[in-house]
Amino acid sequence: MAFDSGQLTQAEQLYLLAVQQHTETQNEQYKCAVNGLAFTYSLQKRYDRAHELYQNLYELVCYQRDLNGRRSHCTSWVW
Repeated sequence: MAFDSGQLTQAEQLYLLAVQQHTETQNEQYKCAVNGLAFTYSLQKRYDRAHELYQNLYELVCYQRDLNGRRSHCTSWVW
């Protein structure tokens, strides 16, 4: 509904707040939710915000790989 009524910024704040509550225990759900939000921004041609969200996901994956003992060799990602 927020997508159609031009209130994406307000919806994003509520959405990320709700999703953030599950970050510690349900990390995969958080990543999927943020990925969906980034995709929505890309559909609206708000590529700067979509890029920021995708970059955050990429860094999270690299961090998790390092925590699990797998060297990620993550470098700066260009989208």
